[in-house]
Amino acid sequence: MVVRGFLDSNRKGCARLRGPTVDKERSLSLFVKHQFGELYSANLKHAALRLRFFSIPAGVILVLLGSILIIVHLRRSIETDWSNLAENLEPLFLLMVAFFVLIPVLALIGTQRTVRDPRTKNGFTYDVSNHGIRCEGWRVDSI
Repeated sequence: MVVRGFLDSNRKGCARLRGPTVDKERSLSLFVKHQFGELYSANLKHAALRLRFFSIPAGVILVLLGSILIIVHLRRSIETDWSNLAENLEPLFLLMVAFFVLIPVLALIGTQRTVRDPRTKNGFTYDVSNHGIRCEGWRVDSI
């Protein structure tokens, strides 16, 4: 409640948004150091959101192919065109399974690379005041 009143008390200061000039007496300073689980969860959610337009139709096709393969394997005694079709579609099924397994693996690799970065290891400091938000702990020119 105090923080909300502090940020809303000066509308002119919020409108200007001066980043480097933060008043230390009237600011809130936060230090954040991310854990591996938090970063992995964020990377996995981001990958799922980026690939949702491909993953949803691929998931439906994967379920259909899986059900066809299960039905054909349960009825092996009948030699029909369905069994030939299932044998031809099995590589496509395995490729789609590999795609869905690859999403969390790539998110894990990206998270490990992020955790090894010295900027992430040191953490971030955020200063919130009526002039805006200032982030310390990373620099664009050091990339």
